Amino acid sequence: MKTLIACKTIPTLQEYVLTDNPEIEIYRRENEDYWSLIKEREVNHYVHFNAIDFSFELGEIYQRK
Repeated sequence: MKTLIACKTIPTLQEYVLTDNPEIEIYRRENEDYWSLIKEREVNHYVHFNAIDFSFELGEIYQRK
């Protein structure tokens, strides 16, 4: 968590992503002082990275065993 706190101080950073099969967490800068958290673990749901305008279905990178 220390890394996340440190990264939030980088003024140009827009999104910070953590993954843990099959969950993804996206911390997204909404303004200078506020970050939102998007959590997804349903493999048939789509995830969007605003910073690079890229979407994908979570199941495309994770497969349940």
